[in-house]
Amino acid sequence: MEKIIGREKEIRAIWDVLERQSVVITSLRRMGKTSILKKMTQSPREGWKPILHFVEGARDPQEFVDGLYRQLLERGVSEDRFRRAREYYEKFIGGKDFGQFKMPSFRSHWKMILEKIMEDAVQAQSERILIMIDEFPMMLWNFITTYELADQATELLDTLRKIREMYEDSGKLRFIFCGSIGMNIVLEKLQKKHNYAGEPMNNMIKYPVLEMNPEDALELCRYLFGTDYVFDNKEDVFNHLIQQTNRLPFFIDRLKIQTMISGLETITIQDIDKMIHDLISAPLNNSEFSHLESRIKTYYEEDIRQLSLDILSVLSRHEDYVSEDGVINELKSYSEVDENNAKSALRSLYNDLYLFRKEENGMRTFMFRYPLVRRWWQINLGQPVSRPGRKQHRSQSDK
Repeated sequence: MEKIIGREKEIRAIWDVLERQSVVITSLRRMGKTSILKKMTQSPREGWKPILHFVEGARDPQEFVDGLYRQLLERGVSEDRFRRAREYYEKFIGGKDFGQFKMPSFRSHWKMILEKIMEDAVQAQSERILIMIDEFPMMLWNFITTYELADQATELLDTLRKIREMYEDSGKLRFIFCGSIGMNIVLEKLQKKHNYAGEPMNNMIKYPVLEMNPEDALELCRYLFGTDYVFDNKEDVFNHLIQQTNRLPFFIDRLKIQTMISGLETITIQDIDKMIHDLISAPLNNSEFSHLESRIKTYYEEDIRQLSLDILSVLSRHEDYVSEDGVINELKSYSEVDENNAKSALRSLYNDLYLFRKEENGMRTFMFRYPLVRRWWQINLGQPVSRPGRKQHRSQSDK
């Protein structure tokens, strides 16, 4: 069984929410979302049967349904319990080969089969079923952009909402949607480009997975570093390490790899500072952060894509909060800015957990959520783009 450190408070909170409603887990990449789902699968709350369905590679709803059915079988729902689904299949699709969900004749029936499979699974189990769909937003994004199946993406969202409503009161079935891009990005794409007006998740609760709490971060340090190294003061080094990594589990683990590569036997606070500097600055480590840039370039709508990158470049030069007007005015020193688009970009960056936001004297103010990310952005991407044909920024030396 995979050793997964910490996150007990988050897992307990998610189980508590599931008593009432289904959940959408929101987060940036590399926050440990999948580890949380795996831990919930390994050690479920009493009375629950979790089914983890990893769907990024599914190319259409047929493959989604097929994969879910296989996962239900693997988790102990016997094949002969799918009576309603089998009866529908034999009546409307034909043949006795129930479970052949990828063949062309299944294409027009996947919604009803999905409903029947869920109904059969619920009836077959004394436990409450939890369907955890990992990389669900990415799958939908691929439906929309790669396979040109926007209509089927909306049909799947609406069908899953219908299924949740069937069991909302009884609580016998719940869902978790989870992924490395936000569901808000997918829904915005469907609304703007495909006129989707549905509200497929307004009966679900959003739960953000953020940095580890201090106790879990220290536990992870003790697990990774505790017996292999010499320390002048172990707890001081560990406290400095979790502060410098902003308690982000991926980067705590990344420093462990750095110590192995460097052949360190003793670890000091100065060693931690050097490894953090190398993590931010060394060219071979650029990929550890660059997904934060490529995520915006890939998934944000064109009208706010470059603005969002420029906003992060502006904010990377400030350690404290900057007012919305201050951000926009600084952007204007580089090029013309549509203020409504800038405000929309700030809102998206806040919703996607790049930024903190608070209100001061009636004004929205923003700063990077994670100082480590801010430092990387400042060093590697720190100046907004001055677009040709527009007002160019002048440095102090030019004035």
